[in-house]
Amino acid sequence: MGAPGRTGPPPRPRPRCRRPHTHLAPIPPARPQLDRAAAALRAALVGAAAAALVAAPAAAPPAARAALPTSSPTTNAGALLRNALPISNKPIREVQRPLELISEDLRVPGKKSLGTVAKRVRVATSQLDRGAAAIAADFAPANKAAGEEALAKLKTVR
Repeated sequence: MGAPGRTGPPPRPRPRCRRPHTHLAPIPPARPQLDRAAAALRAALVGAAAAALVAAPAAAPPAARAALPTSSPTTNAGALLRNALPISNKPIREVQRPLELISEDLRVPGKKSLGTVAKRVRVATSQLDRGAAAIAADFAPANKAAGEEALAKLKTVR
């Protein structure tokens, strides 16, 4: 039977090897210097593990998330400065983006098709038609006449 207080089957005896261990090289006697170095290393590792546990935060930090941009980044310096302006008018930004991408489309070497340029012009004009009233509503009172003139000029460029 097993030990008192132990449940389950008794432990199995280890199988014995029938062959004598003469084929193994004899183990050299342990050197006291190596034993001391091993003990010091063991103590240092235990100390480092204990310090890491003490210094670890109680809760794990949230997992880092990284994502690539879905569109090509803006490389035009003028466009970067225009995007940095504190303009909260979304319709004018929706007109601005496709118009600025036209210059990038024209720089692609070997591309003779103007299909993407025409598509960007169509997108910009349709957004201009839909958001003209919202764009004009955000003009400063002092510049309202100049803004409406620029809007009319943009509409006739088609």
